[in-house]
Amino acid sequence: MLHSKAERAYLQQGFDAGLRSDGRGCHDWRPVEVALAQLPQASGSARCCVGGTEVLVSVKAEVRTPTEEAPGCGGIQLAVEVSPCAGLRLQGRGDEELGAELTRALERCLLSQANGAGGCLDLSALCIVAGKSCWVLCVDALVLSADGCVLDALSIAAKAALADTRIPLVEVTQADEDGDAELELDDDPTHAARLDTARVPVLVTVSQVGAALAVDLNAEEGACAGAALEVAVDARGRLCGATMRAHSAPLHPSSLQEMLGLAQRLGPRLLRELDRQIGQSAAAASVAMQE
Repeated sequence: MLHSKAERAYLQQGFDAGLRSDGRGCHDWRPVEVALAQLPQASGSARCCVGGTEVLVSVKAEVRTPTEEAPGCGGIQLAVEVSPCAGLRLQGRGDEELGAELTRALERCLLSQANGAGGCLDLSALCIVAGKSCWVLCVDALVLSADGCVLDALSIAAKAALADTRIPLVEVTQADEDGDAELELDDDPTHAARLDTARVPVLVTVSQVGAALAVDLNAEEGACAGAALEVAVDARGRLCGATMRAHSAPLHPSSLQEMLGLAQRLGPRLLRELDRQIGQSAAAASVAMQE
């Protein structure tokens, strides 16, 4: 965190010139590193590092009763926790409050409805017996360290963890005396089904620093930002949602459009790199499983 006006002025001058203190341009990310299958006991998991920011996401598939609103679909539940050692302190808020805020932001990215219906996943594929049983994906995220770009890293790790998730095959046996079907789960991971995550977006936070627009601000740079827009973008550059970050300065409509356009251009680039790393990690895991 910056403590002097001179430091702020120095960074702002760098942004105005298109050159940041670490040598990046305004539209460049720090190295993004993704690793899958970090938690063997989970249905899927991933770790994402963006500079000094590190997050871990796990997915656990649980058999539950579907909702009355969507009897033929499964669901997604999200929760984000902030480690006391993460160093994330904003506006005097504690870890629990920050975790709740990050959870809501991630929900806006991955879910289309408050009841857990997802706009980016085919939740009908999670149905086991309509009106009786379904899979619910419990997505739990932990912020291990924070040096800016936390929400973007969470969305990257969430997409990677969902891509890593294996859903056990289920055999529905004859109904019992109460009319309820019995379920037999296949524990063989090679028989498990995968989720189609092609439409899952990532969040690109576009920040305004002086007159410049930039992505992936570290903690020091974030102290200079006047406004920040969190934009969910899919692989085709389509907007899936956008939210002004809390405590952001007001934006002129022309600046808002420019920020949205920047996220639409940069989001697919980030997703291509993510898909490349997911493919490499999945291939390595497949080889290890066969050995």
